[in-house]
Amino acid sequence: MLKFLLNHETKTFNKAANIAAAFILVVILNIGVLMFYKYLFAVEPFTMKFTVFNQFFPAFKHPFLIDFFFACIMAPIIEEVLFRMTPISILKASGKKELIIPGILFTSIIFGLMHDGAISILLQGVFGLVASMLYIKNNYSYWSSVILHFAWNTALTLGILKLLN
Repeated sequence: MLKFLLNHETKTFNKAANIAAAFILVVILNIGVLMFYKYLFAVEPFTMKFTVFNQFFPAFKHPFLIDFFFACIMAPIIEEVLFRMTPISILKASGKKELIIPGILFTSIIFGLMHDGAISILLQGVFGLVASMLYIKNNYSYWSSVILHFAWNTALTLGILKLLN
C-alpha cells in the first residue's frame, strides 16, 4: 500500500481523477457505515448539523451562509494543515517511511474523535484516512485534500448524502 501511495501523481488530470475517486470512496464507505449504524448503536440516527457558529452570529439574516463558510471553506483549509500537511510533512522529513501509515491512522482517529466522538471515527475518521492517502498520492498536494474536504463538507451541509441513505 505504501508503494502505491509513494508512486506520486504529477499530471493535473490524474490528480483530479484521484480527488474524484477519493470522494466516491468516502461516500460509499460512509453510506455503508450509515446503513448499519442503527444496528451498531442504540441511539438516534446520526445527523450532521453545522449550527455551532450560529450562536456567534444570532442576528445574521443568513445563518446557512455562515455555516457554509465555516464548514466548507475555513474547516478544509485549517484542518488539512493540522491533520494532513503538518503531520505527514514531519513524518516525511524524519526519513522513516514505516511511520507514515501508523501516522495517518493516528491522525485519522484524532480527526474523527474531534468531530463527534467515537462514531465519527467510522465516518469522519475514514474520510481523514482517505484524505491522507490522497494527499500523499497526489505528490503531497495540499490543495487536493482541501478540494476533497470542501466537496465532502458541501455534500454534508447541503444534505446530499441523506438522499442516498
